[in-house]
Amino acid sequence: MNDASDEPGGAVEPGATILLVDDSALNLSLLSALLQPQYRVRTANSGASALPAG
Repeated sequence: MNDASDEPGGAVEPGATILLVDDSALNLSLLSALLQPQYRVRTANSGASALPAG
């Protein structure tokens, strides 16, 4: 039987880094506050700023 963490969209381990991308500062702030107790949260306000330049 496969573990849910092996599937896309499965469980995320505590301490993992999560990238939040949203153009709303309020959404980023709210989601960061909810997730930071368990995860390392990075934020970006656009798709372009979320991806490394290359």
